[in-house]
Amino acid sequence: VGNKIYAPYMSIKGCCGDGFGTAYPDSAWISVYSYPSMTLDKVIKDNRTSFIGRYFTDGLEVIENGDVYAFSSSVAKNGAAFTSTKPSAIVRLKAGITEFDQTYLFDIAAASGGWYLTNKLYVGNNLFILSMSNVKDPYGVGNRFAVVDVVAKTFKWVTGTPDPADITSVTTTNYVPKDNKTGYIGITTVDSKSAVYKIDATTATAVKGLNV
Repeated sequence: VGNKIYAPYMSIKGCCGDGFGTAYPDSAWISVYSYPSMTLDKVIKDNRTSFIGRYFTDGLEVIENGDVYAFSSSVAKNGAAFTSTKPSAIVRLKAGITEFDQTYLFDIAAASGGWYLTNKLYVGNNLFILSMSNVKDPYGVGNRFAVVDVVAKTFKWVTGTPDPADITSVTTTNYVPKDNKTGYIGITTVDSKSAVYKIDATTATAVKGLNV
C-alpha cells in the first residue's frame, strides 16, 4: 500500500487443541510496516467486523484511487463454536490514512440475505467478484457468486453458474485480464466435471468456458 506493507492478522490461542481459535472474535487488526526495513510503524484496529482475510486467503485490495478495502468473513471460532457477533463485511482505509474509515461499512451479510464472503477477485473499476457461502466454515470456499461495487455499495448475485448445491469445489487462485469487468473462476460439480467460468462483473452474468 503505497510505500508501506499492510499485514492483517488475527489473535489465536495456539494451545489446548484449539490452535486457530481466538479469544478476540470481534476484532480486526492490520499491522503497518515501513518497507524495506520492515519496521513496525503502527497497528490499526477496528471492532465493527471480525479479522481480515482467512487462512491462506488475502483479505486486502488497493483500488485505483489508492483506497484500501478489507474483507472479513466473520468466521472466528472458540473451540467448536463460531463466536463472532459481527457481520461478514467490507471496511475501508482511505488513501494515505492509516486508520479504518469509520464512515464506511459494507454489511455483506445483510446485502446477501445471510450469506458470508469467503474470497474476492478484483476486476477493476471498484468491482469485485465474491465467492459466497451460507454454511460457515473457516476454510471452505463459497459455492455461489456475487458482484459488489465497493464504492456504490451495490450487491448482485451472479447468474449462469451451476446451482450451488451441485458445486463441489471452487478455485481460490483465479485470473483477471485487468479489463475492469472480467474474472475467470474454476468450478467442479457433482458429476466430477470441471470448467472455467467467465464472469462479467458489469452484468453479473457467467458463461461456461474451457472444460478441464
